Amino acid sequence: SLPLNNIQLSEISLASQKAWQVGIKELDVQQARELLERYKVLPEKIAYFIDGTAPTGIAKDVRFSILKDQTEDRWKFDVRASLENIHAKAFAGIPKISGINAQLHLQPQAGLVTIQNQDVGLHLPHVFTPTWQVNSLQGDLRWQIFPDHAELQLENAQASLQDNVDTNLSWPFSLELNMLFPRQSDTEMSLGLLVALPEAPIRLHTQLVPDLVGDGVFNWLSSANLQGKISDVVYLLKTGIGADAQDTSLSSLLSLNYDQAAVTYLEEWPRVTDLQGSLYLDTADLKANITSGTTLGGKIR
Repeated sequence: SLPLNNIQLSEISLASQKAWQVGIKELDVQQARELLERYKVLPEKIAYFIDGTAPTGIAKDVRFSILKDQTEDRWKFDVRASLENIHAKAFAGIPKISGINAQLHLQPQAGLVTIQNQDVGLHLPHVFTPTWQVNSLQGDLRWQIFPDHAELQLENAQASLQDNVDTNLSWPFSLELNMLFPRQSDTEMSLGLLVALPEAPIRLHTQLVPDLVGDGVFNWLSSANLQGKISDVVYLLKTGIGADAQDTSLSSLLSLNYDQAAVTYLEEWPRVTDLQGSLYLDTADLKANITSGTTLGGKIR
């Protein structure tokens, strides 16, 4: 039996074909998982990741359509629903999310979740330690299943990152995410990430510095008093994910410009002000270029 009490069943005419549609007014997301997996709407590999992220929330106005494909002599499925207050755990590179409302369109070999103007929590474990509070998130989460692999993509995502000091401020950024999951091969799972931030205060480094820089850089940033502005921030990451991922598969690049910056580190160190320049972090290699600055009454060039 289906994991629900009340359903609506209707017949739909599509050109020369007919389809059946099951309508469900409201369904717990865990019940929806059970329904999709019980009737094998999703391939086993995708079901594995849905189980791993363990989403919770409510699916409303669920429409489960069944159509007989006359050319291939098989049944086709189509699922559409409105998702509310969705929470999901981080799993195998998929970020942790909290509080998302979205529109779902699901088929056996592809799917789309459309997110519009949502304030959510977003966590990318092992990439950025803090959970980002993201405002006005919009974008498309797509996945497609091929014979030898599956792809998950977050496309055209735009949002604002809430300031870590003044919560009334937020800083626009864009985000692209691509994940590759081999289905029947020894190729490792991989994650590609792009984050671009036009401008922000330097104090946001507590949220934006990637984990791979190591404890030494984190400790220095935590101890130093940094002020100023950063601009044209771009972070690129490509890495293997999962328990078998190799360290050699990781590559990343962080690039940014800084202006009107000031640094105070230790009492016996001179304060450096009016800093302008650029910074590059190529995997774990850090390089800072100083165009100009002032310290001990003199100019730095």
